[in-house]
Amino acid sequence: MGDTIKKIEKEYMDVVCASLKLIIKTLKKDTVREIIRVLIIAQKPITAEEIIEKTGLPKATVYVNLRELERIGFVKVVEDKKPRKYTITKFMKKLLELPEDQEKEGLISIRKLAKVA
Repeated sequence: MGDTIKKIEKEYMDVVCASLKLIIKTLKKDTVREIIRVLIIAQKPITAEEIIEKTGLPKATVYVNLRELERIGFVKVVEDKKPRKYTITKFMKKLLELPEDQEKEGLISIRKLAKVA
């Protein structure tokens, strides 16, 4: 029984570590941080086209990054009809509220972007 619990704990920690690595890798991208900045400043759901307009990023880049941000739980679609509208999630808002001593690599840049808004 003890070995089974240890195995489950290890598998769980492997999943958590992989998720954190994906989050950090995603947040290191300038394009991702720019998209998040635009969503924060907008303070309301906006379309991918509006993000493209405000950032000047290529359409494919915006859509790929929005999918990544959705997958890690930082952005959500609030209107599934066309055109879709995107906004940051409650989870992302909570991360932006982290005390300075709890910030990790990648989140620091996001907090600085939030202060600009």
